[in-house]
Amino acid sequence: MKQKRGGKAISRQAIGLIEYVLTSEPQTINEILEAMFEKGHEYIDTKNKYKNRLPTTLGQHIPTRKELIRWLSSQPNIESARFDKWTNEVVSKKAERVAKIQTKYWRP
Repeated sequence: MKQKRGGKAISRQAIGLIEYVLTSEPQTINEILEAMFEKGHEYIDTKNKYKNRLPTTLGQHIPTRKELIRWLSSQPNIESARFDKWTNEVVSKKAERVAKIQTKYWRP
């Protein structure tokens, strides 16, 4: 997949990393990004013989939140729902407490 102007496309490496960390357990965008960074650091640590060097290319393979949300919502094989932050129960779209709601994504 070639990158479009304005950085709207996600690289093939990023898509592979998203598919690797996305499980059947519902996860928020922050949890998905955190798992992507952890897996990226694990990979770099195994390949990097100089442990004191900082991985500079890791950020190039991690999409932004907006790119990740756009990509996840366009995929037919990925489910999403709105959950209450405190009770972790599915909330309808007409819920009043907007500040306590987060969207989670998972693979069925």
